[in-house]
Amino acid sequence: MNSLAAFLVCLVTVSAAFGYGSFLTRRYRLGVARLQERLDKQRHALTDQLDRARRQVGQLQDELTAARREIDRLAEPTPEPAVPPASPQALAAAKAELARLLADDLPQRLPASGFADTLPSRMFLEEAGVLIR
Repeated sequence: MNSLAAFLVCLVTVSAAFGYGSFLTRRYRLGVARLQERLDKQRHALTDQLDRARRQVGQLQDELTAARREIDRLAEPTPEPAVPPASPQALAAAKAELARLLADDLPQRLPASGFADTLPSRMFLEEAGVLIR
């Protein structure tokens, strides 16, 4: 019976080792599956964020292009409207008005000596005296 008992002990030991090995393998595989699931969720979230960022970059590039076009459009010189040539009567009237304005600014009387006053203004005489001294 010794051999039968030894066989049974060996059988139980091998079964226990196989069961424990199966248990550890299943536990390891479940841990790996949970880790893979978590990493898949993170990868999916990052992919969504990357897609969103790409769409935002595309939208910003479109807005930048539109803004540059608007700046270029505003920076283009607008053609000056053609000024119609003045009629001879309008030119004569403007010339007469200019002559009248210039004539009003001229002094009406000359000094008793008959010469125009060419001396500096009196307000500068004191300063001129300071400079001469």
